[in-house]
Amino acid sequence: MVKSRLSSIDILSLITSFNIHPSPTQPHFRLANIYSTSAVASSSSSHQSQSPSSNRHYLLKLGHSQAKLVINIESGRRIHETLYKRNKEKIPNQFCLRLRKFIKGRRLESINQIGLDRVIYFDFGGYFLVMEFFAKGNIILTDENWKILTLLRKHDKGEEDVKYAVGETYPVELRKQFQPISGERLNEALHEFKDQPNTNLLWFLNRYLDYGPDIVLHCLLKAGLTKKTKLAEFLESDEKVKELTVALQEADRIVLQLQENTDQEGFIFLSGSSATTTDGTSPVASSLNETPLDAENNEITTDISKELRKRYDTFHPIIFEQYKKTPYIHFKTYNRAVDEYFSAMEQQRVDNQKHTIEKTVEKRLDKIKQEQKDKVHTLETDVEDNQHFARLIECNLPLVDSAIQTVSTALSQSLPWNEIEDIIDEQRDMGDSIADVIRKFNFNQNLIGVLLSNPLEPEIKPCIVWVDVTKSAYANVEDYFNKKKRANYKKEKTLSVQEKALKIAEEKSKERIMQAHRLKADVTKIRKTFWFEKFNWFITSENYLVVSGRDAQQNELIVRRHLRKGDIYVHADIHGAASCIVKNPNPSQPIPQLSIDEACNYCVCRSKAWDAKLGGTSAWWVYDDQVSKTAPTGEYLPTGSFMVRGKKNYVAHCPLIMGFGVLFRVSDDDVKKHIGERQVRGAGEGGDLESPATLTSEYTESELGSAVSITDDTIFDQKSDMVQHPNSNSGGSSQAASSGSESAPSPDVSEDEQQQIFQQESHTEETVAGGTQDQDGPVSVLDKLKKEYDQMTNAEKKRTFNTKDKKKLKQLMKKGDDESAAIQKVVVMKLEKMDIQRERDADNDKEPEESQKEIAARKKKQKQANKRAKKTKKQKKIASKLNEMDDEDKARMRALLGVHRPTVEEQKSEKAKKVELVQQEQRRRKREEQRLKEFFDRENIPYMTEEERKNVKEIDTLTARPHKDDTILFAVPVCAPYRIMKNYKFHFKLTPGSGKRGKIAKILHQAIQKQCQSSENESEIEALKRLSNDEMVLSLISNAQIASSRKKK
Repeated sequence: MVKSRLSSIDILSLITSFNIHPSPTQPHFRLANIYSTSAVASSSSSHQSQSPSSNRHYLLKLGHSQAKLVINIESGRRIHETLYKRNKEKIPNQFCLRLRKFIKGRRLESINQIGLDRVIYFDFGGYFLVMEFFAKGNIILTDENWKILTLLRKHDKGEEDVKYAVGETYPVELRKQFQPISGERLNEALHEFKDQPNTNLLWFLNRYLDYGPDIVLHCLLKAGLTKKTKLAEFLESDEKVKELTVALQEADRIVLQLQENTDQEGFIFLSGSSATTTDGTSPVASSLNETPLDAENNEITTDISKELRKRYDTFHPIIFEQYKKTPYIHFKTYNRAVDEYFSAMEQQRVDNQKHTIEKTVEKRLDKIKQEQKDKVHTLETDVEDNQHFARLIECNLPLVDSAIQTVSTALSQSLPWNEIEDIIDEQRDMGDSIADVIRKFNFNQNLIGVLLSNPLEPEIKPCIVWVDVTKSAYANVEDYFNKKKRANYKKEKTLSVQEKALKIAEEKSKERIMQAHRLKADVTKIRKTFWFEKFNWFITSENYLVVSGRDAQQNELIVRRHLRKGDIYVHADIHGAASCIVKNPNPSQPIPQLSIDEACNYCVCRSKAWDAKLGGTSAWWVYDDQVSKTAPTGEYLPTGSFMVRGKKNYVAHCPLIMGFGVLFRVSDDDVKKHIGERQVRGAGEGGDLESPATLTSEYTESELGSAVSITDDTIFDQKSDMVQHPNSNSGGSSQAASSGSESAPSPDVSEDEQQQIFQQESHTEETVAGGTQDQDGPVSVLDKLKKEYDQMTNAEKKRTFNTKDKKKLKQLMKKGDDESAAIQKVVVMKLEKMDIQRERDADNDKEPEESQKEIAARKKKQKQANKRAKKTKKQKKIASKLNEMDDEDKARMRALLGVHRPTVEEQKSEKAKKVELVQQEQRRRKREEQRLKEFFDRENIPYMTEEERKNVKEIDTLTARPHKDDTILFAVPVCAPYRIMKNYKFHFKLTPGSGKRGKIAKILHQAIQKQCQSSENESEIEALKRLSNDEMVLSLISNAQIASSRKKK
């Protein structure tokens, strides 16, 4: 029989394995919240809220700064930590709200079991949450004096004379306490059953002891007894009682062992003769060391594991004697085993419910079809019979008329029917041919049954035809033909309606089956969430992670904690724009311009420009060292506000087009197949790309910084002149642009070419809190130098060009620029560099002031130097004493101290041995890796070396295009600029609109579920089915509309 609730030994094992005990490295857990969940399954339609007593499922969410924990409780049945996500009720019941009122936010001091009873209580510092796991179960909240404050189920327990109600005292003293086995207690219990010698020993001990039947049977089997042993063997023999007492002491030993063990492992035992692992073998667990399947190394996602889950039979903290030859699955913790077992049972109940509904629907549909067939068959029979009867009367018209005349004459004489029947019988006995055909009478309807036959068809047996005596034979023939006509009409009508009726019935059946399929267990494996999922994020087409904040607090967190050397900070001068960073995994290499463009596009779309539909808005980016939290005047910068110094690199004309797609987390074995899917454009050709980030590094940053407030209430002002920055991909020239207007892009220019880069040199200083700013900046050196070149001819200008300038000139002329325009562009670039170099020289002549950080670092360095000086003086003193001793004295001193100083030769030998061991280990690893690589190459399986595995980043495990043979662990929704999603298998185009995120998420979820049905990868379908609406809502952009949807084949 499948195990359905916890025993006292299970509860003891669970308590010791709960990871809630505080330590120097782990603080106390606090109760974050309490949720009521649905009982077993739910469909897509909303279900009615249940009363507190009927809903027995609750979740306790605990956590502290380092970890989170969810405890699943089903009153009367189970309690355990869970790794599965369950659907919470939208409106919690009254009992759940009462619990929240008293203990939400309180610190969990401990979890304890009362004695060895099936009762657990959580100590929340002044409140006790008591849970009973016997009978119908109960959940009770008491104060520190065990006075009941609220409870799930009110009742009176007659045998204990205790009332369970608010205001009453919880009977702690009535709970069973642990008592070791003793011979005296066992003799007393046996004496009570001396009149029942045929009582089963196992049943008796299970009633007498508090351990449960499994541990008692374990003790009996270890003692050489069986579960069929009778009590009579122990009633007369004291020796037998002593042997039984010794055998039952094994139960005490197990209880004490479970109480002391904090890392209790767990075992799920399977029904059947053998377990099947993922490689198809069938190991049988015949002893403790022969574990057939380790759940920590085999995720229960494959079809074989699903089959194993259907065979779950029971679970225990140790392998009892009766389960030594039973296949089992091993878990490192007992909590994990119990969680897996009950979660599988919930899924199995839902599967059984689906199967029952499908069978019922099919049976009902078959019944409807059969009824329709029977109805048509009956009408066809009526048509044939009526036609046959009419033909028989036609063939025997004189005989039928004579029979009607005979009966009518008798009726005219006012004879009763019974006398007429007697007269006909007499005439028949006398051999009258007319009376012989009259066989039956229907007095109420004036009908007589006439036995007729067809002389033309003598092989057909005669049959009785009912004839109305008030009508002639011809009239009766006409009646039968009319009946035939009506039956034929009904048949045709039934046949015409039957097809429609069956179609309706089939549609209703399909709809009911679809509802059954939508039934799902409220159990979903809690997947691993990436650190960046709490922010707005996406991955660029060149595999760079872009993260932006959802609010001011997250903006602060992103810059303070996640902005590192080599990263890029992106923002826009628009209300509502968030702080956005592009993570650079390799700071020595610049971030490509394409990724920067996509990040700027994302930043604009995540601002108020999206709601206002302000297309073509610009964004800007700066390096990580240009962003600071320190204002030059020492003024306060609010949360989410930062100082940005130097030049801002502008990206213009960012389109307001977003996309929604799905990324798939593949298993570690399949990561190798997807490495390089999002590589840098041009990196595959072996050449290093020169990005605009590299080009802009040639320009000097202005010493006068601009303080930029990144709050939701600030609109950024652009007051400086802008100069177009050369594009790295095209090598384009820099053209002066007006500060007040921007030229519209040409209609024949592509979207990517319209992403022109602008650079702003700020000569003003803005204050964060709306202060004043200096409008009179210095005249640009570039403007002065332009006048000198304006007086030169093109030939004179070309003579001033160096090799690099001439090369740039040729490139521009190849792209279609005429000579004069190309020379002018090169001159502008040359003058910019000269101006920047002069500013650098001027800055180098200035003596920099020592900052507070530099002062602190210098003091720290001086302090460390002082410590080293003291240590050096002590070492010098010891060295001077050693120098005064000769070699004999030193050797004598080492001998007294037991110190052996190796010689130079010994030191060299020891060092050579260590080097040789390291080299041997390296060669062994290399050979092993080579053998593995050759094996996987033969099997056509992708293999990653140890070095390649080290270089794999988190985002490398996510792919937008999974292969047919990939093992997909879970799916992650993402919202990003639409142009990067063209290669996503599932992607949808979003544009500004009025749709809310919840409604859009529901539509997208239905579309994804419909599209994934054609997939050949089962793990992909399962991952998409587990994708929840809440995850999609969190990643979606608000105020949008779905422009198109597509599944890439």
